[in-house]
Amino acid sequence: AGPAVSVNVVSVGSFHFLTVQVTLSKVYTGQTRGLLGVLNGNDSDDYAARNGSVFPASISSEQYHDAVGLSWMVSRADSLLGAPFTSNIGHRPVFLDTINFTEIVTSACDDDLACGYDFQQTGNMAVGIATLQAQTALLMQRAMEANFPPVILAPPTLSISISA
Repeated sequence: AGPAVSVNVVSVGSFHFLTVQVTLSKVYTGQTRGLLGVLNGNDSDDYAARNGSVFPASISSEQYHDAVGLSWMVSRADSLLGAPFTSNIGHRPVFLDTINFTEIVTSACDDDLACGYDFQQTGNMAVGIATLQAQTALLMQRAMEANFPPVILAPPTLSISISA
């Protein structure tokens, strides 16, 4: 199958956000770069800046943002999103590894960091749970795709007898 991008709008009360899934076939192995890393099964080269500098996966989320994330920012002229394009270069996000997750968030989110992060940032547990559900659905889809075509466990030879 060819490349596919799936974008869905998820609404939870007054919150609306996008989930984006990018699926590539093995044809693209070793041919990707950017914020999603290199599709080659080697996690050690996924934290690469636009200039080719590679950072260890152990860097903090703030270091990743500054060294890798900002290097991939595109100009208004190069954006595929069209106008109006807004950019706040001075914006500093809240970094995942600086949040103190409460026991309530940890238990409600099944220890899922993205769920806990979204709850902490919005103050709405339903948003965190929606994140958790989106991730669970993605994992289920990956499991189904990994078994396609289906793996059938059966004897290599079938014997059929017809009685008259």
